[in-house]
Amino acid sequence: MWIAQFSDPSELPVSRLCLSYTQWSFHPGLSIQGIVRSSNGEVNLSAQKLIQSSRPLTVVDISRGTVKQTGPPDIHARRNVAALHQELLSLWHELPDISAPSESLLEPVRAAAPLVKQFLHDYDRLISCDGQVRQNFIRAFLRSLQYTALAIITWTQHEWAVQRRRSGYDTLKQALCSVFDLDDLDLRIVLAQAELLQPGFYSYAMT
Repeated sequence: MWIAQFSDPSELPVSRLCLSYTQWSFHPGLSIQGIVRSSNGEVNLSAQKLIQSSRPLTVVDISRGTVKQTGPPDIHARRNVAALHQELLSLWHELPDISAPSESLLEPVRAAAPLVKQFLHDYDRLISCDGQVRQNFIRAFLRSLQYTALAIITWTQHEWAVQRRRSGYDTLKQALCSVFDLDDLDLRIVLAQAELLQPGFYSYAMT
């Protein structure tokens, strides 16, 4: 429920609350979801379902306390196309369906971005405040991400070509980190917001 407060209203219908006492398997089409493993540690996590999802996925393994993701939008899209191509070839030539191991498609989240660490530090200081104050703080944090994302999109559209010649930045990613004082992890978070505002921007900025 706490994570749901950070989701856009449009993302809530494609997310799911996972109850710790109930075994939940993986379901395609949900952008954020929890899974609970069976008593022998297994979970129905299909590589085909992971790849065929139209959006990158975040999977929270409740049993092991880990968080994994399918990768950023550009990588996820390439895997999606490659998987569809392989599936069509298999059907055309009547070959057995060979899927990659599902675990190989998930990237563990090992470090929190500085933006997130600072937010959690500040949020903990509001523990004595009522729920409305904490919810407003979360909304303010999300608005700041959206404003930064909009600023990055606007800067890229109007300043990138000029600054690239003047400052000698090799890539747009390098320029954005420098101009907006963001490290790589923070930039990825802001670009995730930018992707919602302008689909395809993440891939453009990271290539």
